[in-house]
Order: sequence, then C-alpha cells, then structure tokens
Amino acid sequence: MSINYVLDPKQFISPDLPCIGIDSHNSQKSTLHRDHCFIGAFSAGLPPENVSIADIMQAMEIAINKACAELGFPKVNPNAFNNARGTWFEYLIAISLWNLRIDFPKTYTSLIVKLPNVSTMKFIDLFEPKTHNMLNDLERSLGGQGVNLVTSNPDLLCVTDLEGLNVEKECLIKFENCTQDCLNTISTAYNLILGKCKYNSIKFGIALRSSTRPDRRLQIPHEGSILKAINAHLQTRFWDPSHDVRYYAATASPITEADIKAFKTAATHSITDVNVRPMAAVDKPFYLATLADTKAMFIECMT
Repeated sequence: MSINYVLDPKQFISPDLPCIGIDSHNSQKSTLHRDHCFIGAFSAGLPPENVSIADIMQAMEIAINKACAELGFPKVNPNAFNNARGTWFEYLIAISLWNLRIDFPKTYTSLIVKLPNVSTMKFIDLFEPKTHNMLNDLERSLGGQGVNLVTSNPDLLCVTDLEGLNVEKECLIKFENCTQDCLNTISTAYNLILGKCKYNSIKFGIALRSSTRPDRRLQIPHEGSILKAINAHLQTRFWDPSHDVRYYAATASPITEADIKAFKTAATHSITDVNVRPMAAVDKPFYLATLADTKAMFIECMT
C-alpha cells in the first residue's frame, strides 16, 4: 500500500553536493545533476519498501523545485525530470537487487550488475577470450556481407560461474543509504565481469523502464531477441543446447495489454529453425509499483 512520502528541499541544497544550478547558456533555466540529486535524496537512508516508486519520483520533483525556489532559481523543466526519472529508477532497482542478493546467501554465486550503454562497453567484451573471439568472428563474418551486429546492452545482467572472480568475497557490501561510493560501486561493478563470462555464464537480462511509451515499447523485445540470438549462436559453436538465456522487462508503470502484446514478439532466431521451439523475446514483464515488488521479481528470476 502506498503511503505519503516527503523529502526535505534542504537535502538538495549543499555547496559540497551541487544538485541544482542555473544553466550557463540560459539564466531562465535551471539544471539538475541527476546523480547528486539521487545522493541528496537518499544519503540519510534508502526509501521504505512500501512507498510507491511513483510517490518517490514525485517527492523528488517537488523537493527539488522547492529547493530551486529557496535559491531563487526557476523551476526545473519537466523534460529534465522526465529524463532523470529513468536514471533514478535504474539506480533504485539496481541497488535493491544488489542488496537482495546479499540477503539470500544461496544466490551468492551469481551477480546482478548494471551495464553502461554500448558506447562505453560492447556486450561481447564481457566474455572470456575463447567466447569473445567467436563473437568477433561472427561480427567479421557479418561485416563482410555488409551487415552489422548491433547490440544494445541490457540495463541489468545476471551472471554466474565466472572465470577468476570470487563473487562471494568481492560483492558483499550492503547499502543502507546512498553515497557517491554506493553509486560508484553500482555503476562500475560491470568491470568485475569484463572478460570473465563463459558462454553459459549469463542467466538473464532485465530491461528497466520508468514507463513504456508506445515509441519505445518495441525496444525491449528487440533487445531480448538479440540477446537470445547471440546465446543461440554460442550454443551452436560450443555444441551445447542446454543453456538458455532469459530476458525480462521491469517497469514503474502498470503493464498494459499493448505492452504484453509487444513483449510476446517472437525471438527472431526461434522462427528460422524448425528444431528450435518458438519463444518470446521477453519471458515476463514485471510491474514494480514499490521496491517490495523488486523482491518478488528477484526471487522469481533467480529460481
């Protein structure tokens, strides 16, 4: 059940943590620093599990605009909040899943990491050398035919059985609040798995969206389809059909019939081979109304 949630505007006013400011090119426009605002909001403690994520986002927006008023700044443009909400939602869920893994010792051998976008890290760079070389071969082969292997990274990736990494020892820091160290850990944990994933290390990916607008809805099944096609290619190269990769969607807005229809789009590789059972690009969507819903998603995805 949702409860009222209020943040103090003073949490966003600090010379040591500049959350808001005046646009250097337009004095009538305020800007916000997404990471600093997130730290300012939750430096004293993460939000309660029973508060709706929509209420959390609204509380941040209200408090930031009140902080602007106290400083004599214009209100932040709604479009800036629209862009920031996606980042804040990703941080909330990534931190929650990081902590849940620590709460469930049976999941210690797995790691759920937040991935950067493809301009920062190519998906194939996650794999150990033998698998990486195979995917490089695939890229070169496709390139020779004038075709590109364009992959967008999942927002979150669950991996296990990594080469040369003791996830029990290195990844047991639980976060009770948000600091710069917390965001650094969450945002750079993917470096721990670079070059260490075996062909069958990936358990599942998760696409995170604060909302599923019609113009973005089909991005999610496209991502799932590509991920599953890469796994199918590796199944063939390693002659091991036993390993399946799952792909999920998690949104902060209710799942609509249009969303469900889009998510049931067939994974492309599964309709080109009679020996492969048809499969959906997205295995299941989750509506995360509160952070408590993240726990239910975690338990289901990890089984």
